[in-house]
Amino acid sequence: MSATIHVCLISDAAYARQLLVAMTSILATAGPEEALAFHIVDGGLGQEARRGIARLKRIRSFACHYLEPSEAELT
Repeated sequence: MSATIHVCLISDAAYARQLLVAMTSILATAGPEEALAFHIVDGGLGQEARRGIARLKRIRSFACHYLEPSEAELT
């Protein structure tokens, strides 16, 4: 297996659908030998979006780490 590909994304609930589309595209096009780790800066995704992200593991396995900065760090 090759080195892990780390992908950092940022989203809030308003862009959750676009986040899922981007993640789906990455999962579908990465080589089968490539491990993927997503680092998501959570600007207010909510539980529904997180459940959607978890369902993407049906496509293939990946690691997912959420970063939850304070509001002051986001401005």
